[in-house]
Amino acid sequence: MFFILSKLLAFLLRPINWIFFLLIGSLWWKKKRKKLLWINLVVFFLFSNAFLFNLAVSWWEVDTPDILESETTYDVAILLGGYSDLQITQAKGLHHLSGSGNRFHLAMQLYKEGKFKKWLLSGGSGRLWDSEKQEAIFVQDLLIRLGVDKQDIILEPLSRNTHENAFFSKQKLEEHHPKGRFLLITSAWHMPRARACFDKEGVEVTPFCTDYKGKKIEFRPEQILLPNAGTLNDWDFLIKEWVGYLVYWMKGYL
Repeated sequence: MFFILSKLLAFLLRPINWIFFLLIGSLWWKKKRKKLLWINLVVFFLFSNAFLFNLAVSWWEVDTPDILESETTYDVAILLGGYSDLQITQAKGLHHLSGSGNRFHLAMQLYKEGKFKKWLLSGGSGRLWDSEKQEAIFVQDLLIRLGVDKQDIILEPLSRNTHENAFFSKQKLEEHHPKGRFLLITSAWHMPRARACFDKEGVEVTPFCTDYKGKKIEFRPEQILLPNAGTLNDWDFLIKEWVGYLVYWMKGYL
C-alpha cells in the first residue's frame, strides 16, 4: 500500500500538474478566475526559474570525494537503479539509459579504473504496472556483454524504492562481503535520502554522486527573469526528494 501511495503522491507533487489544475480551475470557477490566474502565474514563475532552482538544488546535493585521486579501493560498488529506460519499444535488444544514465556511465568508468572490485546492482521494478521488468537483471546482461565477469556482479532485483534498496542490499552484502568497503553510487539529488537509508540499516558507505543538477551560480538576466521549461521537470526530482525524505523519516526508514 505504501508503494502505491508513494506513486500517487509523486503525481500530485509535480509543479506542471499544479499549473494544469489551476488552469482548469480558472476555466471552471469564473468568479475565482482572476485570482487563480495570478496564483498560476506565481507558481509558473517560481518553478520555471532556473536561478531559484539552482540555489535550492546546490544546497541539497551532496559533494563527492575525489575517488580517482584516492588510493582507496572498494570491495563493492552499490549501484542504485533508476538509470535505465526499459519502456522503449524500439530498443531492438539494446540497453537504453534514462536521464540518470550517468549513474551507470561513471560507475563503469570507476570499475575500469580499478576503484572497485564488484558490482551490486540494486533495483527491481519501480512501476505499478509492467513490474516483471527488473532493472538489475537487464543491467547484468549489459555488463556481461561489455566484458564484466559475471562473478563480479551481485544481483539485488527485488527493491522497488530507496528503503528497499538499502534493506535488500544489506542482506546481499552480509552474504558476500560482510566486512568490505562499500561505495554508494546514485544521483546527487537522491544521495541524502539514499545514504540516510543505508545508515539506518547499519551499512557504512562512501557516497559517489552523479547527475548533478546544481551548476555554477551566475547572475544572468535570462536565468533570473525568463522561464525555463526544463526547470519545471527538474523541480519534480527535488520536490519528490524533499517530501520523500520527510515521509521516510516519519516511517522510521532514516
